[in-house]
Amino acid sequence: MLPAPLKRLIAALSRLPGVGEKTATRYAFHLMNQPEYVAGELAQALTSFREELHFCPRCHHLAELQPAPATGTISSSSDLSGLCDICKNPRRDSRRICVIESVQDLIALEKTGEWDGVYHVLHGSLSPMRGVGPDQLRCASLIARVDAGGVDEVILATNADVEGEATALYLRRLVGTKAAVSRIATGVPMGGELEYLDRGTLGRALRDRRS
Repeated sequence: MLPAPLKRLIAALSRLPGVGEKTATRYAFHLMNQPEYVAGELAQALTSFREELHFCPRCHHLAELQPAPATGTISSSSDLSGLCDICKNPRRDSRRICVIESVQDLIALEKTGEWDGVYHVLHGSLSPMRGVGPDQLRCASLIARVDAGGVDEVILATNADVEGEATALYLRRLVGTKAAVSRIATGVPMGGELEYLDRGTLGRALRDRRS
């Protein structure tokens, strides 16, 4: 009973995670009831999102593409135009690299305000069951960064699940002889009550205790 353009919009919105057909239909009708410029801004944002973003060649965080240099311009070896804002920031400690699984993890760590080093985004974790091996992750570029020198410590901040632990163990073996390697602490969360925590969390909290 719906026109084809509306059906296409609902189908496109339904592909988003957590958005079913009912929610997509509600979004579509909401856009219909908005001024025309609202849909135009949304369309422009979606187009520019794919055209103006890329992954930082150093850490694989998201970065904004810069206009190409004019013809005949000689780029400097210190040119940082392709890097993300974190890698370009001279106040960040490039000697310490925090390895994470996703850009979302990077955002979460940045919100704490506790980290002034740089990052390396793997874009996943090792998972033989899903066919994800080292070649599907940004492991080789991490090793290249360490081999280039100037790295004192690599902090492994992968998730505390089976796949994250396997990834951390794999990277520790690769990096361990080239730089100091540490793992983020896990254990009792702030505000947590011991009686409700699982055995693995409590066990790790005891093993990783500090004075």
